[in-house]
Amino acid sequence: MYQPVANTLAAEALKAGAEADAFGRSAFNRYYYSAYLSTREFLNQFDSNWGTQHANIPNTIEINLIKLINSSSEKARKTGLISESDKERIKSVAKTTAKQYASLLREAYNTRCTADYEPDTKVEFSGKGFSISGTTNLAAERWLSGVNQRKTTLLSLCKELGIA
Repeated sequence: MYQPVANTLAAEALKAGAEADAFGRSAFNRYYYSAYLSTREFLNQFDSNWGTQHANIPNTIEINLIKLINSSSEKARKTGLISESDKERIKSVAKTTAKQYASLLREAYNTRCTADYEPDTKVEFSGKGFSISGTTNLAAERWLSGVNQRKTTLLSLCKELGIA
């Protein structure tokens, strides 16, 4: 829902002249919200009581979701649903994926905060793109696809364990 708006804002930033900075900042904001809202929906299917405050979401993924996957894999192993090697594989892939997911969300959140709350940090324009604090609009545009790839991996693991 927010991704098309972000793309439109990014296109406007590239041709806006005096308002280019504002359009660029708004694009980073919308790209962030695409990733955030997709993640919030993902986490709520496991536990709606998990805090989904912006700055805490990476920790929720790395701690709460991994605890759920680890405990579920232990139970699945004890009941014979999965083998010991499958349990270790699931735990390893989940941990790696969660770290990547959390890192992506931290980058997105920090960039969004810079865009929203640090007006002295200028949006830099070059060629066919723009950036703020070293993050390009093209990198921000990929946040949602990165989120979706990691959600797919984690959901697949959870399905193996019967928790999704």
